[in-house]
Amino acid sequence: MAKTIGKLPGNLIMVSADGDQIACTTNATFNGTIERIETTCKDDDGAKTYEPGSMDGTIEVQGIAIVNTVTNFALIAEKFFAKEEGTWQYGSLDNTDDPYIQFDGFISDLTWEGPLNNPSTWSITVVPTGRIYLFNT
Repeated sequence: MAKTIGKLPGNLIMVSADGDQIACTTNATFNGTIERIETTCKDDDGAKTYEPGSMDGTIEVQGIAIVNTVTNFALIAEKFFAKEEGTWQYGSLDNTDDPYIQFDGFISDLTWEGPLNNPSTWSITVVPTGRIYLFNT
């Protein structure tokens, strides 16, 4: 049973890498897709039929760059440049009974911005290397 009652506030949605919750994030998004395989036969009288195929997805995270906290920019930059695979979690991670998504994967994209008169920000895209799991539904 979910610990959070009612609407799940977006502020509760966090991302972790190998158990380390990424600090000072400003947005997080999970995108999931399932391949659609056409199974139409010649005798289906023109009606197309489909079945689900393989699943894929991404976790996209944005944040403010903080260099004196190991669970922020240092963590993601190290994982990116080392091409390091890890276990990624997305969801209401502070409430252990709430739903969350988990997969093993790596950072495929890293953007680091330095705008004038604003905090430096980063964004990453994490892609799975295997199955995507959903826990606590």
